[in-house]
Amino acid sequence: MVCGSQARAVAGIKYRTALKKFGRPNRTIKGSEMVDFNPIWTFHLAMALTKIDGLHAGKALFECGGKLVEANSSLQAFVAHEQNSIFPETLDRVRDVVGLIEALVSHPPNKCLAQAEVLELDIAINHALITFEAESERVFIVGLQRQRALDLRTLVESIKDCVSRETWDRMSAASRRELGECGRCLALERYTAAGFHALRAIEVEIRDYVCLLLHARPEKRDWGYYVQVLRDHSANPKLVSTLDEIRKLDRNPLMHPEDWLEQGDAIGLFNSAQTSLERLIADMRLKKLLPPAPSV
Repeated sequence: MVCGSQARAVAGIKYRTALKKFGRPNRTIKGSEMVDFNPIWTFHLAMALTKIDGLHAGKALFECGGKLVEANSSLQAFVAHEQNSIFPETLDRVRDVVGLIEALVSHPPNKCLAQAEVLELDIAINHALITFEAESERVFIVGLQRQRALDLRTLVESIKDCVSRETWDRMSAASRRELGECGRCLALERYTAAGFHALRAIEVEIRDYVCLLLHARPEKRDWGYYVQVLRDHSANPKLVSTLDEIRKLDRNPLMHPEDWLEQGDAIGLFNSAQTSLERLIADMRLKKLLPPAPSV
């Protein structure tokens, strides 16, 4: 016979093992309302409900108590980890099942299941399954595809890994934000938007460089003017040439609404942004326009 405390311990171990192997059921993506959904946990939910489906009246609790406690542990795991943003109605139904199970396992082990208790649990399980099925049809879950060599997790959550740590630390908050938006747009296949944000990330840093050179705000908000200021102040010729090419071939055409980017164009612009940001920060450091790097 497995007592309630032993069953709970076994269920806890199984849950922690599954958590370590598969990760959390859901988690909110940092800086976003999006949810990283782990589909393996829907399988665990189904298994948990299936284990307690079909219990029979007259069965002693010690015969099915372990199964009930194990199922309860899996159901509570489903409830506990940010599922409410995706399946709020299912959560309420699962909580009903959890409440009934906990009421049952609180009885002495030799108590037999009553017909009314079994019927009430069956109804609650059916309601949970029907609600889960209906709610799943209304949830729009998208499986993103890798963008060529670009890793999805990097694009969505760790965009700072696309540039050197020193470059990231010296970039302005605005250019970091723009590069982050570029990565997410790439991941979601919004290629024109990705190119737009990549260009904004570059332009923010160009403008900061010009401000540091002039010790004042630029006279014009114009990329061509910025490039000329950099050229006049002997900025790195490779940097100036790169920025001018981006201006003529990418930035100006993209400002017209009839121009759209495909995947290759957007990835190319993203790569150009990485190179440009590295060179911009490196040149500002070379001219001693940036404060000392923060100590680690």
